[in-house]
Amino acid sequence: MMDELISSNKFLVAPRLANQRLFEELCPVKQYRRQKRYCVLLIIGEVQKLQTPYNSFVSFASANAKESLRFAYIYPERQQAFVNALLPPALRGSPTPNVVILQQSTIPRKVFYKLLESGWNGSEEDKVQLFTVVNQLLDAGHHTFFSHEAVLPELNDEFAPIFLVRWLYAVMDYVSQIWKSGFTHNWREMMPLISLLFSVIFILLGAFIIQAFGEPNELERKSEPEKMEEPETAKVQDVSKKQQPNTSSNIRSAEQVFVEVTELTYVNYTSNLMRLMPGNINVLVAVTDATKNTLIQRFAHEVYPVTWNKALHFSFLNLSKHRRWLEDLLEYAQDPARISNAQDENCHDQNYTGYVLALNGHRKYFCLFKPKLCNEIENRGALSSSESKQDGSGCEGASNAPEPDCPHPQLSSSNLSIKQTKQLLNRLNLWMDRLLEGILQRYYVPSWPELH
Repeated sequence: MMDELISSNKFLVAPRLANQRLFEELCPVKQYRRQKRYCVLLIIGEVQKLQTPYNSFVSFASANAKESLRFAYIYPERQQAFVNALLPPALRGSPTPNVVILQQSTIPRKVFYKLLESGWNGSEEDKVQLFTVVNQLLDAGHHTFFSHEAVLPELNDEFAPIFLVRWLYAVMDYVSQIWKSGFTHNWREMMPLISLLFSVIFILLGAFIIQAFGEPNELERKSEPEKMEEPETAKVQDVSKKQQPNTSSNIRSAEQVFVEVTELTYVNYTSNLMRLMPGNINVLVAVTDATKNTLIQRFAHEVYPVTWNKALHFSFLNLSKHRRWLEDLLEYAQDPARISNAQDENCHDQNYTGYVLALNGHRKYFCLFKPKLCNEIENRGALSSSESKQDGSGCEGASNAPEPDCPHPQLSSSNLSIKQTKQLLNRLNLWMDRLLEGILQRYYVPSWPELH
């Protein structure tokens, strides 16, 4: 008894249609043919709520309240699509309130309705006309009494602040309807659907278990092709290392010794040197056309242990094209800061093959690595100069001795054998370690030379 009392009095005499759920409860879908459930709807502007038309409609609803007859009102400003489906084009946007009497059909969203022709001003004549139409409808009890039909859009939920909340409410309504209709009233009809649902869950769970236990076997199968591919990659790497004397210490896979070494040209000179990010260093090796392939392979082999450092970039300089740029840069590596033009002419025929420079483009300095053969020749020159000084010819010996940055003048790149070319970069890996430790001598330059 209490539930029936609450359900029959939970709405106001004339509530406002603010969402679809309220409309379906006030005007439910017709379940059977002789069902009599009608709604009297007042379409009134929001600014006219407290005026005479609204007050007159509420008083009429309280005087004629019945179980089969419900009253409500709606704002066209907030439910424009819903209202436009009920009103003819001539009355849309009109400030005069209108009254619609409607009944939902068995098809969802489809309604039969009748519109008061004179509108609703709240006068006694309007009340008498509405009372007459309502009585005729209750006596007839058939949808042929209605003169119009329409398919109404869903009402906007005026109390939902965002789309997510409205979507959540719609899902909850859908689930509750399924629960009431399926599991409460027609649970026998829902048994095939429940059985299908559990079957799908069981199949998915079984597939997951099989895949989980099958992963180790698949990994073992994948390891066999990888073992087959290892000799092939080793063969590719051995092609570039057959002429190395110590193959046991130098053999690595092709994937391990891959180092990207780009050529420094006038195209990428600005990006690879002058505009390097702070903290980045470009490690440059000087090569010629004759020693290019051999030295680059040896260079990549020596610098590979430090490729984990993303701040290092590797490139090579072709002396056949850009020898003058290297000579201008090495002038800053002299014991006096710069050498004279006469000394530059004496060193014009020097061989810079195998020189490695670590260039810091942001802070404008470089570190220098001299090849092993160059160091040996310098030691010999220093030894000969000391002997000449002991013999009393110190000035001539000092002038004949090569400058520190005039590399191995006795040997040209064309006279170097492959073995000697590879030996140019001996101990470069130790020099790279000292570079990362920051203990190498730095030669600062006021500006980088132009690369033509």
